[in-house]
Amino acid sequence: MDPFVNTFFNSSYKALLYVMIFFIPGFLIHNLQNALNPKFEESKHLQIFKFLTYSCLNYLPYVPIIFLLIHNNNKNSFLSDHPIWFSLIVIFLVFIHPLIIGIISFFIHKTECIKKIANKFGFPFFSNHQTAWDKCFISKNAAWLLITMKNGEEVLGKYQKGCSASLSDKETYGKASDIYIIDVHSWDKKKKKWYIPSGSPAPSMWLSGEEIRHIKFWEGG
Repeated sequence: MDPFVNTFFNSSYKALLYVMIFFIPGFLIHNLQNALNPKFEESKHLQIFKFLTYSCLNYLPYVPIIFLLIHNNNKNSFLSDHPIWFSLIVIFLVFIHPLIIGIISFFIHKTECIKKIANKFGFPFFSNHQTAWDKCFISKNAAWLLITMKNGEEVLGKYQKGCSASLSDKETYGKASDIYIIDVHSWDKKKKKWYIPSGSPAPSMWLSGEEIRHIKFWEGG
């Protein structure tokens, strides 16, 4: 490498440069995926490992180009000859390309194309959702829910935009989490049907996951 490149890579900002190169792309990909497809919090060690893995995958298609950019053919390098273009390329690789990868990976997950391909060839496929509860409520469209509590009481309500179901975490793994639903109906024991009292808006309800026994779904709420 020529002196300009050596100065660039051996300056007092070397540590900061390495952090930017090897952590920021993975950080962007990981957090964009979590924003589009929420999951419960992972351990710090696993997050760091994912950051590094995603960053390496981010650069993998461009390894030959990166080598040519910093290689010195006994002359001046691309970095010293074209610092502005080099900076724009670095910005693309470190900040823009990871966002593109994150969005593409989200749509791949959303369309379940990998699952379809695996099923077509008879390979086993495991969901990346932590629990069945997470899978149901992360991607759940509007639906009516009939929730049976542990005391035998039943609650009929609607799950749609504005409702929420908390994701599993390390403490609630394998257990039903809290849920908030709207348009909660009352049960008419005489007429044996569900109804909303006239003259008043349908109530909303928060239910503790610890008190839920099971839930039935009717799509199209």
